[in-house]
Amino acid sequence: MHLVVSGSGQLGTVLVRQLVAAGTPVRAFVRPMSQYQHLVGSGAELAFGDLRDAGSVRAAMAGADIVLATANVATPKRGDTHDSVEAGYQTLISEAADQGVKRFVFSSVPVSSVDDQVPTFRAKRQTEKALMASGLPYTILRCAPFMEVWLAFPGSSIPSRGEENPTVDRPYPFMRRFRGLTGKAIEDKGRMTVNGRASLRNAFVSLHDVARLMIAAA
Repeated sequence: MHLVVSGSGQLGTVLVRQLVAAGTPVRAFVRPMSQYQHLVGSGAELAFGDLRDAGSVRAAMAGADIVLATANVATPKRGDTHDSVEAGYQTLISEAADQGVKRFVFSSVPVSSVDDQVPTFRAKRQTEKALMASGLPYTILRCAPFMEVWLAFPGSSIPSRGEENPTVDRPYPFMRRFRGLTGKAIEDKGRMTVNGRASLRNAFVSLHDVARLMIAAA
């Protein structure tokens, strides 16, 4: 059984779809208040809970031999903190070790010079350290920004078209404010908003390729 942590997220959904298509038994660990309805009837088992609830983590882990972990707080809901999610990962890793999971695959971010200053990056590093010290067989994928997410931020609806539960279209306050500023500026006005120096090069990767890599690593 493959357990996809944050199975209703944009990357988690792609993982679930690819695993089901391959005939692999899969359980999606989702929060009850999340937008998970698109997974109902998908062929995946749904396990409801939260990384901050050790009991629900233990229940979701039952019978799983592979963990594909994608949970993060890059776009937090009310009450989410990087510390709480990182602590939840500690619980998840500990439970995986106790149950003898065969491989734990973790979606992380590239190492940068500002790791200590960016909460998301700092939390990812702490989880990586816990995973490395756990004794579990693991794979850490340090992925570039997902093109289906980040290429929509400069002002286009094109990258997220056809995506299920796209991150940029969720009703989070930050998303609403940011998308209100950029909207469809590329399509409507031919204007792209890009942060940083004009000479700075940026790398991106498709989250569909990341899902294939995570499954291959498992």
